[in-house]
Amino acid sequence: MKLYLQFGHGMMEHARVLSKKWGKKTAVVLSPRDLTHKQLTKFGPEMVGLGAEVLLDPQIYIPATTDHVNLTSHAYWPKSPYFSGPSFKKSLDELIQLNISIGAERIIIPGEFATNIDASWLKTQQSIIHDVNAADLEGMEPIYTIALSPAALINVAQVHLLLDNLEKWSIKSVYLILKHPDGNYLIDSSMWLANALDLAAGMKLGGLEVIVGYCSHQKLILAIAGVDAICSGTWMNVRAFCIEKFIASKDMAQRSTWYFAPHLLSEYKIDALDIAFKQKVLAQLKTPASYGSSYADQLFIAPQPSLASYDEQDSFRHYLQCLKVQVENAVLSTYQATLDNQIALLDYADTKLKALSGLGVSGQQRDLQKHIIHSKNALAVLNKQRGAILSRKWPL
Repeated sequence: MKLYLQFGHGMMEHARVLSKKWGKKTAVVLSPRDLTHKQLTKFGPEMVGLGAEVLLDPQIYIPATTDHVNLTSHAYWPKSPYFSGPSFKKSLDELIQLNISIGAERIIIPGEFATNIDASWLKTQQSIIHDVNAADLEGMEPIYTIALSPAALINVAQVHLLLDNLEKWSIKSVYLILKHPDGNYLIDSSMWLANALDLAAGMKLGGLEVIVGYCSHQKLILAIAGVDAICSGTWMNVRAFCIEKFIASKDMAQRSTWYFAPHLLSEYKIDALDIAFKQKVLAQLKTPASYGSSYADQLFIAPQPSLASYDEQDSFRHYLQCLKVQVENAVLSTYQATLDNQIALLDYADTKLKALSGLGVSGQQRDLQKHIIHSKNALAVLNKQRGAILSRKWPL
């Protein structure tokens, strides 16, 4: 499994630094909401020169209600809210040219955000596939967007309907976008997670490449479904899909600086680290050297964490460096080893987080402790339903 950088606000320098560090081991998924045409066509080739693959998320999910001028001002933005007809074909032609100009070798095809997976939505997806097949993609391989609401994903019948139809569509790659329940950063629904794993595993067993967009570390469990890549970035709205970010009045919330403890699968404000220091357990939160990140070292060297030279830039780069290592180590040689590893990671974090919580050290809304049970439930469901066939087919 690979980590792709999901672009959001102010990510260009982070991508430069991390791509130089990682070499030919990642891709960047550019955001036209956060980059102008000039920036896209300059920055894309720059990233290609650094060895990264460049992709573009066109972000045409709900064109009828999307009004963020940074997005709608791009030449490819459709003139009508429909995913068919002359307007869509013109939009697709413009997207092809934009992807060529940024140096992309593959093109992410827009997809309608599914409130429900029903006959109307399926017809739209089929129309998109038809138009793409009729277009000249200039040698680029298409990656089709499948974007689902929480209501669609949590409905077992709708998930199976989608999987049944995928078997009929002549597609090879999917950019899977899954909106979280209630818009939360961390997912507190066992059913949502179970269906996410089931859908991803079904896609992989069907021979598709699966790239899952807008992910946090909680989605490391997707390794058990054999997905090819997850995408993540700096702000919360690029780690959890937020349709509201494409509406002009819904811009960035108040900033805070966080520290990611990857072995605990949780993030902490600096005040929480001060509490850990006072309680003499700060060392338990220190990132192991195996993650290859020095960005947060000052937090554990300074007289106390809040006196350290540690800022937003360090926070973001530390998170992404650690997540990259976790992602690359998540898929093991067998299905059973991969499953056992995920459970072991969750069990270890659960034990440590409970002990830290008892000492007043909490990651608040970014502490995974209360969510671990949902991840374990989802793994158990997938193992019972698809474990045997995943074992036989592994690696997917």
